[in-house]
Amino acid sequence: MPGVSALKTPMPVETIINSGHPFAIQRVTDALTTQEVIEAQRELYLTPGYDPETPVLWEINTVRVEIGFTDILEMVEGSTELWSRMKGGKTAILVAEPQDAANARLYKELAEAMPRELEVFIHYDDAISWLTAGVSAPKAL
Repeated sequence: MPGVSALKTPMPVETIINSGHPFAIQRVTDALTTQEVIEAQRELYLTPGYDPETPVLWEINTVRVEIGFTDILEMVEGSTELWSRMKGGKTAILVAEPQDAANARLYKELAEAMPRELEVFIHYDDAISWLTAGVSAPKAL
């Protein structure tokens, strides 16, 4: 598809930039490790030409993610090196299950110093409405 850039992210996270949406997508397709989450973030935010203010939708709504407090803490700590690149944008985390929402909210609380807006949603339309509020057309890489 023209204009779509799917980065080669280690499975099970597919990273999509310039999909015609005014946001990037990080789609979880299978069980994943904390290191894979960190690697997916690194791949997105360190992509040459990627505007870090571009909103990001983490789609974790088709997979049940089994993680605990230690895993969440490792994800936060592992992402701190990228926080300067994340500055000014916002990220919506889309989940399907209440337990996943609780884990995502814990991530949000632990990452409160991240210089990026972060919200958790169970409904796709709510996530997209929040994510795209005030956002202009996508920027080409």
